[in-house]
Formats: sequence, C-alpha cells, structure tokens
Amino acid sequence: MRIKPRCASCLLRIYTDEAAIATSDKETREKIIRELCHHLAKNFSFDRSEYAELAATLDGIVKKHSGNPDPYKKAKEETSEKALETAKGLPEAEDVKQALRVALAGNAIDFSFTKPNEAVDAAKKAFEEKLAIDESDQAAELIEKAERIVYVTDNSGELYFDKMLIKKLKEKGKFVRVIVREKPLLNDATLADLKKAGIAKIVDEVVEYPVFGYQEPDEGLVIAKGQVAYITTCEANPKEAVFVLKVKCEAIAEALNVKPMSLVIKVKKEA
Repeated sequence: MRIKPRCASCLLRIYTDEAAIATSDKETREKIIRELCHHLAKNFSFDRSEYAELAATLDGIVKKHSGNPDPYKKAKEETSEKALETAKGLPEAEDVKQALRVALAGNAIDFSFTKPNEAVDAAKKAFEEKLAIDESDQAAELIEKAERIVYVTDNSGELYFDKMLIKKLKEKGKFVRVIVREKPLLNDATLADLKKAGIAKIVDEVVEYPVFGYQEPDEGLVIAKGQVAYITTCEANPKEAVFVLKVKCEAIAEALNVKPMSLVIKVKKEA
C-alpha cells in the first residue's frame, strides 16, 4: 500500500506525541518538531511505499535530540502488567479460532491511537466486538496445513494475548519463528518483552527485525499482527498469510473496505 495524503498528518502527530513523552525540555521539543516537519517536507511522496522506513527515520529524530532511547518504556511496563492480568482473566481458548480472537483483542493496545491508561480497557472491549472481516475459518485451515509459521508481533502489551495462540500453534507441532523489534520503536515488542511474557522459551526461533513490520518473502505461513505488519507483509507478498488487526488508520480501512476501528481477521492465499 502506497503512502496516502493523510499519512503526513498522522505521522507528524505520532512523533510529536512521542517527543512530548521523550523530553520535557521545551526547546528540545521545538527542535524535534522542526526537524520532523523538515524531513516530511523533503521526503514525503505519494509515489513511495516505504512507510516503515519513513516512520523509523522520524522515530530516530525524536531519540537523537531527546537522548531518550525508549520514550515509551514506563508506559509499556505499566500496560504490560495490566495486560497480563487481563489475559489471565480470559477463558482458555478451546481451539485456534478462539485463540485468534484473543490475539486480535490484544491488538487494540496501541499508543499511537489509544492513551496508555485506556489501552487495556480497549482490549477488553475488542474481545466482545463483532468482526468486520472474519475469515477465521480459512485462517484455521491454513494453520492446520502449515508446518512452519512466522509470527509477526506488534505491541508489547498484546504479547500476553498472543501467547495463547502461540501455545496452540506449538501444541499442533508447528515450527514457530517470532519476529520482534531489534530496538525499541514506539511500544512495539522487543526480545526483552518476549522473554518477560514467557514466549521466547516456547518458540523455535526469535528474529530481531531492524524496522517496523516485516518484509521478508518467507516460505510457509505468516501471521501478521497489526497495521504496519499488514502493510509491510503485503508488500513482501507471501504466498499465504493471516492478518490480525484492529484498523485504526483511514487509509488501511479504505484498502480493506471497512470502517476505521474495525476488527479484522483476513487471509491471503495464492490460488
């Protein structure tokens, strides 16, 4: 999916908010915002599709000037504790379809669109909502047939919701490779978060990926969590994929033909 006109204002909002968290110094914030605007003005183009690269550069601008390598560290820790307690309160999934539904609920935890103190409540609400696109039956069929699965994580707090699905995959004897961020990017999951959630020890392989999303043409099935994973995984064009996301972005909503804030489990399968 190529960059859309509204992506400019959204990116500026996301990283202006990050700057406000990263530093309390007024002059530093002003310097960050000026450079964010300058970089967008120079590099924003409807012809480019490298959303993840552009977002990562803007994130780097915030961290360079603020000197804060992980602005969302405290918020991630607090939200993860609440997410853990919420996930504990959910009934154990009976099958892969139910576990997919739990993993989807966790995708509501997104600081770019939800305030940290509202994130876990958003996940609880999402667990009860009706899906705008529900291809969980097809997803379960793909999972049943797959031998190797690449699981692209999204936000750190939702790992506790992902864990139920990952355990189901391992119970079925699947080889599971999990993708996390190489370094902190917004509130995305890192290896440290994966270990804390107890997932690193139950999967077969963990890959620390350097940028947002995932753009490798892996063989086998890809389960991609979240909006950026949807964009970047589509660009990598895997043969089979399951997209699990809450759609917060209008451009992605248009691409999927759903309303913003819709819940989606969508399958991609080559004929």
